Amino acid sequence: MQDTQYKVVFSGEIMPGMTLDAVKDNLALLFKSDRSRIDGLFGKGPVALKRELREDEAEKYLGALQRAGAQAHKEIDFAASLTLVDSESAETAEAAQLQTMECPKCGHGQPKAIECSACGIVIEKYLARQALLKERAQAEALTPTVVPSPSDGSSDSPHGGPQEDSSLQGNEIKPLTIKDRIGRLLSLLPGR
Repeated sequence: MQDTQYKVVFSGEIMPGMTLDAVKDNLALLFKSDRSRIDGLFGKGPVALKRELREDEAEKYLGALQRAGAQAHKEIDFAASLTLVDSESAETAEAAQLQTMECPKCGHGQPKAIECSACGIVIEKYLARQALLKERAQAEALTPTVVPSPSDGSSDSPHGGPQEDSSLQGNEIKPLTIKDRIGRLLSLLPGR
């Protein structure tokens, strides 16, 4: 729970025994402002000179204003205690910031962050990529694949056995001999 906040309010009244000009001059010195701005504080009605003060701070401001000749008072600053954030959700947000997390790639434990401090990945992008790869794998698992039968001789698998070349059918395979190799070398020489 927050401490009570105060505001110092000035309604344009001066302390007994003070002159209006003297009070305006004193306030100009106190606020380090020009006299024309101080003149605007008088005749307007109540003006909050300072807000969101602890009680001891409000008392200091009141003492300074009264020594300058201005009659002011402190009030509870209800506007300071108003917030658009629910206090329970603010506490929950603070607790979430203090939580730790584990990197999905390397397993490093750290406070919640966008990037892993150990491996440097952007965690959100990494998780999105992993989800995409998982979807693709599931889609491929559901898609039937057609495997050619070995009887048609058109297997493109690198794991299959050697295929018979139809252009060699009926021909005898001859081993290479030294004579054949030297003959090819000689044909490459100039003048031949």
